[in-house]
Amino acid sequence: MGRKKKSKRKIKELTGREREQKNRNECEDSSNDTSFPSRNRSDARMEPVEQCASYISESKCREKRDCMFTLGPQGDEEATIQSVVSSPSSDRLSTSTSSSSIFINQNIKCKNIMVGSQNSMTDMSRPTDDDSSDEEETYSPSGARHSTGPCSESKVITYAHACTGQHISADTVNININPPESEKETSTQKQSGLFLESVQNFNRGHYILVLNRLQTSMIQNLDALLLVQWSVVFDLDPESRSSGMLSFAEHSVSRQRSLHVISWQDKDKCNFNENSLYWIGMKGYSERPGTRTDADFRKWKKQVKGSFTQILEQLRKFGESCTEFTVVSLWPKHYTEAQHMQYILEEVGETLAPKIVLVDESLSKKVEADTVLKSTLLYHEDDITRVEMCLQDVCRAIRIVCKPVVTESSSKFQLPTSDLTSDTDITDENARWLREDLDVLYINNKTGVEYTQDALETQEDTFFKGGTLPWPWWYHVGPGHVDVERDITKNMIDFIVQQHVDTYRPGCVTLLHNPGSGGTTLSQRIVWSLREKVPCAQVKHRHGLTITDLKEKVKFLSDKTRLPILLLVIGEDEQMVDSIQRVLRDKCTVIIFYVKRSRERIEKDEIDREKSRCKLKSSVSLKEARQLGLLYKKQCTTESKKEKIKELVHRVENGEKHTMFEFGLTVHSYKYTGIEPYVRDYLLLSETLQPWQKALAYLSLVYYYGQASVPCKFLAGFLGPEDADKILKFEEFPYEMQEFMVKDVQERKTNMVRITHYYVAKEILDQVLTFSAKIQRSPFPQICLESKRRLGNFAVNFIKEAGDLVKEEQSPTIVHIMTRTFILRDNKAAGENETQTSHSRRPKFSPILDDVCNRPPYTERFDILKQLTKSFSSAAQFRAHLGRLYTICRPEETDNAEECFKGALDTIFKEYESSDDLPHYIKLDLMHIYHMYGNMMLTRVGAYTGKYLGDRPKKKTPAEDFESAAYKLLPSVKQACSLFEKCRDVTPIGLEESFGYIGEIQVRLMFCSFIHYKSTDGVHRYSHNRQTEVANFIKDCYITLDELFLLCFSNTEPDKMDDDSIFNCQKWYNALFKKIPGKIVHKREESVASRRLQIAKIKMKYCTQNAYGILEQVTDASDIDTIVNEYEKNFTDYENDAPQHNVSIRIIDLDHREWLFAIRHPRFREMYSIERVLQRVEIWHDKVKSPHSRFYLFVLKSLLGFGSSKTPGDPAILTAAQQLKEDVLRQSKYVTKPRYPREWLGIDIESIRRLAPGRRFFGKIEGREVHIHGIELGKLETQKGTICAPNNKPAVGFIDLDLGSDNRVEVKVFFVPARSAGNLKGTAYNNKRVEFVLGFSLSHGYEAFNVKLLGYEACPKCIQTVEKRSCDTSVRCPRCKIEFKCKSSPASLSAAHRNGERSGLR
Repeated sequence: MGRKKKSKRKIKELTGREREQKNRNECEDSSNDTSFPSRNRSDARMEPVEQCASYISESKCREKRDCMFTLGPQGDEEATIQSVVSSPSSDRLSTSTSSSSIFINQNIKCKNIMVGSQNSMTDMSRPTDDDSSDEEETYSPSGARHSTGPCSESKVITYAHACTGQHISADTVNININPPESEKETSTQKQSGLFLESVQNFNRGHYILVLNRLQTSMIQNLDALLLVQWSVVFDLDPESRSSGMLSFAEHSVSRQRSLHVISWQDKDKCNFNENSLYWIGMKGYSERPGTRTDADFRKWKKQVKGSFTQILEQLRKFGESCTEFTVVSLWPKHYTEAQHMQYILEEVGETLAPKIVLVDESLSKKVEADTVLKSTLLYHEDDITRVEMCLQDVCRAIRIVCKPVVTESSSKFQLPTSDLTSDTDITDENARWLREDLDVLYINNKTGVEYTQDALETQEDTFFKGGTLPWPWWYHVGPGHVDVERDITKNMIDFIVQQHVDTYRPGCVTLLHNPGSGGTTLSQRIVWSLREKVPCAQVKHRHGLTITDLKEKVKFLSDKTRLPILLLVIGEDEQMVDSIQRVLRDKCTVIIFYVKRSRERIEKDEIDREKSRCKLKSSVSLKEARQLGLLYKKQCTTESKKEKIKELVHRVENGEKHTMFEFGLTVHSYKYTGIEPYVRDYLLLSETLQPWQKALAYLSLVYYYGQASVPCKFLAGFLGPEDADKILKFEEFPYEMQEFMVKDVQERKTNMVRITHYYVAKEILDQVLTFSAKIQRSPFPQICLESKRRLGNFAVNFIKEAGDLVKEEQSPTIVHIMTRTFILRDNKAAGENETQTSHSRRPKFSPILDDVCNRPPYTERFDILKQLTKSFSSAAQFRAHLGRLYTICRPEETDNAEECFKGALDTIFKEYESSDDLPHYIKLDLMHIYHMYGNMMLTRVGAYTGKYLGDRPKKKTPAEDFESAAYKLLPSVKQACSLFEKCRDVTPIGLEESFGYIGEIQVRLMFCSFIHYKSTDGVHRYSHNRQTEVANFIKDCYITLDELFLLCFSNTEPDKMDDDSIFNCQKWYNALFKKIPGKIVHKREESVASRRLQIAKIKMKYCTQNAYGILEQVTDASDIDTIVNEYEKNFTDYENDAPQHNVSIRIIDLDHREWLFAIRHPRFREMYSIERVLQRVEIWHDKVKSPHSRFYLFVLKSLLGFGSSKTPGDPAILTAAQQLKEDVLRQSKYVTKPRYPREWLGIDIESIRRLAPGRRFFGKIEGREVHIHGIELGKLETQKGTICAPNNKPAVGFIDLDLGSDNRVEVKVFFVPARSAGNLKGTAYNNKRVEFVLGFSLSHGYEAFNVKLLGYEACPKCIQTVEKRSCDTSVRCPRCKIEFKCKSSPASLSAAHRNGERSGLR
C-alpha cells in the first residue's frame, strides 16, 4: 500500500508535458512486452467488430492489446471503428464537426486510455477502489489533468471534448483509431519470437517443410527459407520444378547439399541421411506425366496413401531414438489445398509425432480454408503451434538465426589422378553425394570446417581421453602434433604401396590392434600419408548401409581418378567388409584397409605379407615412449602432469608395458594415477546407483561388447522422462557423464556418443557391477569373474529398459546396437590361437554370451535372448538366434527352436510380401535364418543318424524298426534340404558362402548313411530294389550331391570355404559311393533322371578319400563317351519339353556347362566342330537365356569371326559377337566372380578344342588350392595387337587385336596397363605393338593377360626388323617372304611362367 501511495504522489508532481512524455515511454515499453499470450485461435477468424467486442470483455485484464476501447454513444447501433494507418508523429490528424455527425481521426499514444460509455475517457492505470483516494483524475490526449470526485458525472470529459477542446453534440460519432506503427511492429516481433522459439532456432533435431504453390517472384528474402537444413520437403505444387519453389531452390540447394528430387511414387529411393535433402513432389511433377495425380482430393489421397506411408516409415526409422522432428507448414489460402495439407500433417503426426509449427497468413485466407485449419488445430491440439505471419516475415526471422553456407569452387576438389594433374572434375553436387557414405580425403581441405584455437584444444583434449581425431583436424594440424610415428608405420605404408597401389592389385589389408594401442590413429596416419599418392576415403558407420550405393560412389571415384581406391573401414564386422570387397572388386580396383580390434593380447608388431595381415603391439616401444614423452610434455599445462609423463617414460625404460592411451589420459587428467582410481574418482558410486551412473554403465556395456555408439536421445532416456525431453546433444548431458563420453566422429549420424575408451568401459562395468565387493581383477582384456556373474541380470535390465524407451515402433538403429552387443560373433584371426587351423574360426556365440555363462543349462544366455525377443519383437534375427541357442545348448528342445525360427520368418514376411522385395540387409538376415533353421533340422535328424562319418547317434534305432524310422525322418530331411536351398537362393550374388551347400550335402549324406548301415542290403541295393519314397529320395541324392559339390566348388572362393566341413563331406561321400559300379545301372530308364543318375554314378568311381570325383579326374575314355552321350540325350528331351522331364533352368544350365567341358576332355575321342557346338548353344540360349548361355554364344561366335590359319574369319558373325558382348557385360552382375576368365583362346586347331577351358572351380579340389587360372599357358595361342590411345588410365586400357589384313571389324581387348610386363601405362605407349594371351570373361568380354612389348629379329636378307613373339622359334619376313630362325630361345617363356613372372595375370 505504501509503495502505491508513494507512486501516486510522484505522479501528481509531474507537469503536463512530463506526464505526456511518461505515457509515451510507457507505450514504447509495452511494445517490447512479450509477456502477453497470443490471441485465441477462434478470435483470429472474427470480423473486426466482433473482435472489438471480444476485446472489451477483457479490457481490465489487458491480455490482448495495449490499447483497449469501447464504442459510444451507448447503444448506438451505427457506431463504427475504422482502421486507418497514419503518421506516427501526429497526435491528432484531423477534427471535423457537423450538425449530423462527427469524424475524429486519432492516433493512440497512451496505452492506458479507454474510450468509455458516452465517449468518456478514463485513466486505466489509476489505483483501484481499494487503494485510491476519493479523487479521480481524467486526462485529455494533450496531457491536461482534470480532477473529479468518484461519482461526479458532470466532471467526466467526453472523448470528443478531449480531442477538440469543445463540447460536440451530434447524432453519430465516427472515431477512426489508427494504431501506431510501433504497435504493429510489436505484433510482428511477438509472432517472430514465437516462431523461432517453436522451431528452437533451427538448431535442434531435423526439420521438415510442407508447402504449396508459392509465388516466388512476389516474396522478398525467399532465399532465407533455403538456409534451413531441411531433411525433407513435401511439395504440393506439381509445377514446382518448372515455376514454383523447387525451380527457385534447386540450383542453390544442390550447391550446398545432396538434393534428391523424387515423387510420391519413389518410395524405394528414400535413403534419408544427415547430408541430404529429399524434395518429394506429393502431386508429382508436370515434367514427369507418370507421376501426376488426380485433382480430386479423395482420389489423390487414395493414390498416394500407400507410398506416402512407406516414405514416412523410412523417415521414422531414420530418426527413431536419434533425433526429433519439427514440421513447418505454410498453410494455404484455398480449401482444396488446405485439405491436402491437413492430410499430410495428420499422417506425419501419426508416424513421426513431431512438433508442428503452422504458419498462417490469416488476412489472405479463404473462409473454407479456415474451416480446415480449425479442424487441423483441433486434431493436433498440444502438438501444434500456430503463428500468424506472412512468408516474408518468416524469411526475415529465419535469416536472424540461420547463416548462409559458404561454398568453394568445385574445381578445387583435388585427388591423385593417373595423369598427375589432380584435377578430378568433381562438382559440389558430386562431393555432397559422396559425403553421404564416405569421408573422401581430398588433397586440399574441403571439409568445410574451420577451427578456432579453443576448438582445436578441445578436440585435442577429447583425443587424449580416448576420442578419435576427425579428418578436419588433420587438415588444420596434420600428423605429429598429438601422435608419433609408430615403429610399424613405414613398413605398413611400404607394404600397401608395393603390394597393391603400385601394382593396381585389389585386396584387403587387415590391421589387428588391441584397445588402447593406437590402432585407429595409426590407420588414420597411414591413410593421411597416402592421400597424395592414391585416392583415399573412409566408409562412415551406418546401419543398413546400402552396398549398391557404396559401390556406385567408389566406382565414381575410380572413374574420376583412374587409380585404385584405398578404402578405410574401421570397426565394422567382417561380414560387412567381405560384402564390400566382393561387390567392389569386379567393378574397380579397391584396396580395403580394415582396422579391427582384437580381444587377444598382441605382443609384437608383425606384417604377414601372404595373408595381408598386420598386427600392432598392445604397448608402446621404448623409442615410441621417448617420442611421446618429448611431445606430450609440451601439451601438459602443469608441472605435475609433466612429471607424470616423465615417470611413465621411466617405467617403460625399466621394462614395464604401457599403452598409448595411458600417455594420453595422463595429459588429459591432472589427477590421473591409473585407470581404476581415475574412474572411481569421477564415477562417485554409492549404495544407490544414480540414473546418470546407470546410463554410463549401459553405454559401457554397448562399447565394451559391441564397439558401438548410441544416440544421445536414446541414452538420455535412461536419465528419466524430464531429461529425456531436454537432451539431444552431447553438450546437454551432465558434466559427470561428459567426462567419460566422446562424440563418435566416425558415425554418419550426428549426436552419437560412446564411452571414451575400451579400458574405461571395462573399468566402469567392473566398478558398477561389483560395487562394495572385493574382487580379483582379470588379466587383459576381460572383466573380472564377479562382474561376469552379475552381468546376466544387468544385461537383461538394459534390454528391458531399452525396449521400453523405443516402445512399439522399434528403431533399426537401436536394433543394430543390440545386434552388435549381444549377437555379433567376432572372428578370431588365424595365428592368435595355436590350436586353430589355417583359416579363421568363428566362436559359436558373441563375447557377452560367452562371458555370462559357459555351463549347462545356460540360463543367463537364454534370459538375454528371450528378453531381446520380447523387447524387440519385430526384429526377426533375435527370435532366430534364440532358436539357434536352443539348437546348440539344448538340442533336446528342437520344438522350441523350430517355433522360434517359424516366428522369425513370419515376422519378415509380414512386412515384405516376397524375398524379391527385401532390402540388402534383410536378405542377409533371411539367409542366416534359413541356414540356422536348416541346421536345427539337421541336428534333429542327426540324433538318429549321426552328424558326420563315424559319429554315433544319440538315439538308437533297432534294425527291425529302421524302415519306419526312415519314413519318420524323411520329412525332416526334405525340409532341411529345402531350407538350405532357400538360403542359397536368397544369398546376394557375390556373397556366396560354402555353408549353403555343405549343409544340404551333409544332411543328405546323413540320411544315405543311415539307410546304408541300417539296411541289410546297403544303400545301393536298397535304392535299386525298391520303388518307395525313401528309395526314390536316395536316387535323387546321387544326382543332387553331384550338383551340390560342383556348385559349391564353382561359386565359393577358397578363403570362404569351410575346409574341415568340406573335407569331411568328401571323405564321407567317398566311403559311401566309390564302390558303385559306374558302368552298370541295374534298371535303365529312358528319362532325364535316370541319365543324370548314370552320370553321377560314373563320377563316383573317381572319388578319392579326400576329394569329390569331377570330370577332370575321369581317366577312362568310355566313361567320358558315356557322359557326353547321356547329356545329349537329355538335351533332346529338354528341347522337346516333355512333361515327364520337368527340370529347372538351373539344371539345364549346369548340364550344358558340364557337356561343354566333357566334349573337350582329353579322353573324349570325337572332335566336335565349332559350328556344331554353336548350334547346340543357340538352342540352349533360346531355352533358358541365362548369363552363361549368352556368354558361350558370344565366345563361339567370336571364334568363328576370328577364323584360323586355314579358315578365314566371318565378318558378319564377328559383328554379331560384338553386339552380344554388350549383353554379356550387362548380365555379368548376376554371375559369381565375373572378372575371372572362364575360357581361353587356345592353339590354332580346327575344332572346339581351340577353346581352352579356364577356371571352373574357385574352391578346393583334392585338398589343394586350384591354380589361379587352372590352364597351361603352353596350350594358349599368343596374340598380337596394338595399344589403343590414349592409354592414360593405369587400370583400364585396350588393345586392338590383330586378325589379319583383310579384317574390317574392330575388336578391342581389355587389359590393365599397370600390371603388364614393363608397366605399359601412359601415353608414351600409345600404338605400341604388344603380345598377349586372350581370355574370355563375363565382365569385359575379351581380356589380355601376359601383356608385353613384342620383340624383334633382324632379317638376314634385308636387314630389316621383324616382329617376334616370345614363343616364336622362327619368324617370316613380310618383305622378303623368307622364314628364318630366331636367335633368342623361347624356353625363357616357360621358365618365366614357372617363376610367376605373369604380371598381367590377376
